[in-house]
Amino acid sequence: MRSESATVVSFAHLYDTLTADPELHPGSPIRLRECLQRRPDLFLLLDPPTSRWAAGWPDEQLTEYQHALRDAGIETSASVALLQRRADDCDPAAAAEPDAACPLRRLDESLVALGVAWTKDPELLAEIAAALVQAGELRSALQAALTEP
Repeated sequence: MRSESATVVSFAHLYDTLTADPELHPGSPIRLRECLQRRPDLFLLLDPPTSRWAAGWPDEQLTEYQHALRDAGIETSASVALLQRRADDCDPAAAAEPDAACPLRRLDESLVALGVAWTKDPELLAEIAAALVQAGELRSALQAALTEP
């Protein structure tokens, strides 16, 4: 996660990245989730609000629906936040050119800090998770705008 430009990544992205590396063996998604949950000093796992309405759905139907949403650009997996600050934390004032990465990273870090402060309030955590999804959508839109000719 330290190589990511964002402080927060989707659980699906993290799992896919780990399974793509032959040196790493995260096991099943359930095992990876359990490992992340055992280290609350390093990671904050935020489930999206959709997990509440999907409770009780058959696994196959839920997976199919999540894939359709993901194909439409809507992230449905949990967000995983790295709680330790990066050593290369950027200073937007020192940047040679305007860069959206620094403010967006700070936005992620602020939302994660709120999540850590309110871990005992599931409703507020769901709102924070939704805000993290929106921050990711903002990041994607900015990246698309910056790469257009």
